[in-house]
Amino acid sequence: MQSFEAKLANLNCSIHGLEILYVNIGQNGTNKRALCKQCRCNDIQLHRNYLNEVVQDYFEKRRKEAIKLIQKLQFEFNRKYEQIQGLLEKIKEMFDSKIKEFSEKEFLNDFQEKYFGWGMLSLKDVEDLGMMLSKDVEFQDDQVTIKEIDFKSNDLEECVEVLQIVLGELEELNINQEKLVKLDISLPKYEREISQLDLSKDEDMVGVVTLNQDVDIWNLQTMKKTVLKGHDDIINAIIFSRFSNSLITGGREGTIKVWKCEGKWIIHDILIGHDDWITALAIGNQDQLIASASNQEILIWQYKSDHYIKVQKLQGHSDSIYSLGFLCSWKYLISGSYDKTVRLWDSKEGQWNFKQQFYYHSDKVQSIACSNNTVFGSCSWDQSIRLYDQMTDDTYDCIQVLYGHQGKVYQIQFNHDSKILYSCSHDNTIKIWSQLQTNFWECFYEIKQDFHIKFIGVRKNRLISSNYYEIYVYKQEQIN
Repeated sequence: MQSFEAKLANLNCSIHGLEILYVNIGQNGTNKRALCKQCRCNDIQLHRNYLNEVVQDYFEKRRKEAIKLIQKLQFEFNRKYEQIQGLLEKIKEMFDSKIKEFSEKEFLNDFQEKYFGWGMLSLKDVEDLGMMLSKDVEFQDDQVTIKEIDFKSNDLEECVEVLQIVLGELEELNINQEKLVKLDISLPKYEREISQLDLSKDEDMVGVVTLNQDVDIWNLQTMKKTVLKGHDDIINAIIFSRFSNSLITGGREGTIKVWKCEGKWIIHDILIGHDDWITALAIGNQDQLIASASNQEILIWQYKSDHYIKVQKLQGHSDSIYSLGFLCSWKYLISGSYDKTVRLWDSKEGQWNFKQQFYYHSDKVQSIACSNNTVFGSCSWDQSIRLYDQMTDDTYDCIQVLYGHQGKVYQIQFNHDSKILYSCSHDNTIKIWSQLQTNFWECFYEIKQDFHIKFIGVRKNRLISSNYYEIYVYKQEQIN
């Protein structure tokens, strides 16, 4: 019996009238089809176009799955704005690159290099073409589907590793709302607006100043209140020492009072040097230094012979200063102002000098927080928190922006070992941030209240917060 190939030997294509050069063999050796050169060119081009469409559809599906995964992670990480968005874009780029590589290199290039000379194809060449395609493509009932592809991109694997690290560390934090931060005490509601508050170093006292001339000291064990009198006008600033049983307050009459508790609270020293409201205070060098701000000026006070002496005036801000902090064991002083800037001052041979100014915020800077290492932070009415660290050339620069608050950020504070950062905002929340191994600070917990949160105070086992008239005390045994 004459073979199928022999029958075609002296025939021309019924469509194009050209010599039969190809035999299209089906996947199981059936459905043989005689093709001329033009038929085969059209057939290859048709399959090439169809394969490209299938590849595009496949990767679009994979891309959408990747985007859904990242969006889910974004939600779990409390809107990990910059990091997750960056990873998302990187993964998209990897998929786009793979689409191009897969469609152009593995298919088009192979077709063009090996099968461009259609007139020279043999039956063996056609079989080789089918074998090559079968590695990644399946033919069934005239339909083409792409098999699962193993991605081996080092960049993509690196992105996945970063995500796994973040997930693992968040799991290790063992977040439990009942144990993490639990409301312990609510102090009696105030009739006058609260101006400022702070928590003592032993966590057993809360100092509160309102729109009057008194200082309220609450004993959290007995819930008894002691009222300190001594200022002649409303008190704007209050801060407990981290090293002793001392308390410092600043009033609108321009004076600063240093209180000490020796069985009872007494005024140990009165500092006179400002002409207007005291808006910010800071204590450094184990109570040996005090920095105070009024309007646009800063005064430095040094402890000598049982009293504080004014040693220097610092100027440079163009609007009122509302936050101060000593950094790196009082080597640096940080100031934040309503002029939207943060200034860094350094001390050399007993003299304080301006070193740097940061213009990153787009609205008033409300609070400064200094860690016990080289990092400090600033928060602003622009709803952001910025973290700064020392560079290799001994200068400072912003290393990360923390987004998440939906209102003005009023205050930030580090905990006792500077591993946790707290922030409070006009959006009725307190956010708790932690630094992961990726060197990014992440918000891993949030306290929601029914009112704007103006002030916070943080120690190892306690957290206090207040709006305009109420104060809440929390226990936080599992954070540190």
